[in-house]
Amino acid sequence: MGVDYQARKAAKKNRRRAEELKPRRERKKKQARRLCRGPCYQEPGLRPEDLQDEAGGDGPAAGGEMARSLASLGFGGGGSAPAAEGGGKAGGKRKAAAEQPKAAKTKAKKQGGGEAAADASAAGQAAKKPRLSTAVSLLDAKTAKTEAPRQKGLAPEAMSGQLAQFPELLQRFMAGEGFAEPMPIQIKCWPLVLAGRDVEALAEPGSGKTLAYLLPAAVLLASKGHGADTRPDGPLALVLLPTRELAQQVALICRDLRKYSGLRSVCITGGADKGQQLEALSKQPHIVVATPGRLLDLVQEGSLQLGRVRYVVLDEADKMLGLGFQPQIEALRALLLPPAGAAGEGEEGGKAAKKKRRVQVGLYTATMPESLAEEAAQWLHRPERVRISASAASISKSVAQVVQVCAEHKKAAKLQKHLERIRAAAQGMRNPSRVLIFANRIKTVRFLHKLVEEAGFRAALLHGERSQEEREAAVADFRSGKAQVLVATDVAARGLHIRNLPYVVNYDFPPNLEQYIHRVGRTGRLATDGHAFSFFTREMARLAPPVVQLLEAHGQAVDPNLVKLADAFRIAAEKLGLVAGATRWGQRSEAAAQPDRDDVLRSLGLKTQQQKKKERQAAKRQQKKGGAAAPASSETRLGMVFKKGPRGLGYYLDALQQRREQQQQQQAGGRRKGGGADAAKAAHKAERQALKVKYSHAPIGGKGADHDKPAAGRKARQEQAAAQQKAPPKVAAASKPSAAAPLLPGRLKELKRQRQLAAAAGQLQGFSDSEVEAPAATAPSKRHKALPGRLRKKLAKQKAAAD
Repeated sequence: MGVDYQARKAAKKNRRRAEELKPRRERKKKQARRLCRGPCYQEPGLRPEDLQDEAGGDGPAAGGEMARSLASLGFGGGGSAPAAEGGGKAGGKRKAAAEQPKAAKTKAKKQGGGEAAADASAAGQAAKKPRLSTAVSLLDAKTAKTEAPRQKGLAPEAMSGQLAQFPELLQRFMAGEGFAEPMPIQIKCWPLVLAGRDVEALAEPGSGKTLAYLLPAAVLLASKGHGADTRPDGPLALVLLPTRELAQQVALICRDLRKYSGLRSVCITGGADKGQQLEALSKQPHIVVATPGRLLDLVQEGSLQLGRVRYVVLDEADKMLGLGFQPQIEALRALLLPPAGAAGEGEEGGKAAKKKRRVQVGLYTATMPESLAEEAAQWLHRPERVRISASAASISKSVAQVVQVCAEHKKAAKLQKHLERIRAAAQGMRNPSRVLIFANRIKTVRFLHKLVEEAGFRAALLHGERSQEEREAAVADFRSGKAQVLVATDVAARGLHIRNLPYVVNYDFPPNLEQYIHRVGRTGRLATDGHAFSFFTREMARLAPPVVQLLEAHGQAVDPNLVKLADAFRIAAEKLGLVAGATRWGQRSEAAAQPDRDDVLRSLGLKTQQQKKKERQAAKRQQKKGGAAAPASSETRLGMVFKKGPRGLGYYLDALQQRREQQQQQQAGGRRKGGGADAAKAAHKAERQALKVKYSHAPIGGKGADHDKPAAGRKARQEQAAAQQKAPPKVAAASKPSAAAPLLPGRLKELKRQRQLAAAAGQLQGFSDSEVEAPAATAPSKRHKALPGRLRKKLAKQKAAAD
């Protein structure tokens, strides 16, 4: 080993020792991270309330140096005596503050006035502070309340007495399906629907709204004599839903209802085979469960008639009446509820018939914004409004809600940690806990699906760009437990009922509070325990105030950072002259009420990105089947073909058609000219041959014997070579013709230049007499392939010996 190596090694060892002997730098204690330095930021300091709490007793805080130091901060007087006085009064102030709500309530009782009672309740709410916490407490897998398997075919003794007042068909269904007692929404809605009234029902997710409108509809149809034997000309009851998954879920309940009533039903959704749906409609069903798009297609084709419909339900009514479904809903309303002037106005008989034919309407949802009140009123006629929840936005109290403020780049790591905690909590259980993860974008759904699978979870994904078969398979795998985690967009946010789903995660917080309520409503259904964990970023600050109010109203702990963010947004809105976010849960701010981009495109009759993608996928499937990929629209473009090219699927120039057109034009031009094209070609060929003869020369200054002849072609050269081999060498040399080789353009210019110079000097020896004649080239030597060195030397010796 060299000396340099030893020196370097020793120096490295000394550096390590020096680093070890150095005092290590201690990190500062972690402090609470401030979310922003905007209008909500202020320098830390003590508040008067803190001083009152510290000075409540007889300890040292009542006076002395501590009091003087606190007084110097600007709280209270400037000496020890005022501080002591403040300390002595602190306990009394604290007690008075605590006794204010009680005193207000007793005063209200004595006065007996409504205004005093309202003031007392307002004072009590102001005094109550929200419970702050950042903990994410999971459910106890062993003690959590879950949805037990229903025991079907209950005995009459096991049934609740509340069912005795309802019709027999309804009682038989409830007992047969294992429902011992009705839900509150069902108890209130059933009598109203059976009485023929329009109903607008508002209840929290998972409260039993589906049976609240399906069972009385079956009773009404059965009371009019409809059953398994009747075949109506058109459907008698129509249920409209926003998503395919929800429509299929309601169709399964209708299938169970057929065992007790004999009423046939059919499910009509987009993405399914239209031929099968037409075949089901040919059996003349009583109930149709459908999404608006495919239903309108069948109506416009004439395959379905809605003239006999007597009962219409809009499930998830706020979504159906929104901007996204507005064109389809308006068209269906015109078909189902004709305007007042449609029937005979002057005839009493026509009025009576119209009154008899009045369609009964039911609107059922968990959230109903005030902005949709006008659209809802167009469907209803003197309705009965049923509200089970205390407000227009309510979530089951059995759901633990955790909304945590988080940076965007930290969400993935926190999600993995949350899933690992859920897995650890369910250790030793037979079935692992299932988790439903929501995201706002399809790109995020794909990313999360890959992330969850890499973490070792069985996962499925659900979004609008998947085919109907893939969507059904994903939901079926999640229901059966084959997939532990389902990553989905808002396609799975409304109405989807998954038994024993304890956990919901909002990876992306929804753009409005109504959507948040529907997402969280996937858990805690039918009074079971649930847990909803949501990530909240600062970009969603406009929703912070209503979210804090919603959590406080449901008695949930609030993240302190979320409270700070809500206060910051209020202050910023006031300073910037903006309207703060939704101040109450049922109200929506201007920003929250802004329509989505897709909704605006649909209202304008334009295609969304999702629809365009579906059309491209359909074209690809058509190509794979062997047929030509036809465009989605019926328009065609002349001279272009619809195919997949370098820029994707679209219109491209038809090269084959262009070639055919050019050939046809050339043929037509040749016929018109009468062979003129052939004559032009022959003239052009002769001109080129003349140029070859003119500029075919031997080396500069030479003159060949056959200078006026063109160079021999390939066939002539082969014949000459064969004759040369047969003839004797001398004769062959004598009869060897001299072939002229064409000159390159540069050599030709040089030849012309030399001829001009020679003509000017009067020395034209070696040049031809005319410009047409040119010096002929000597015969080119025959090229041989390269020979090995020893063979080449041998041939050279033989040639030298022969000479």
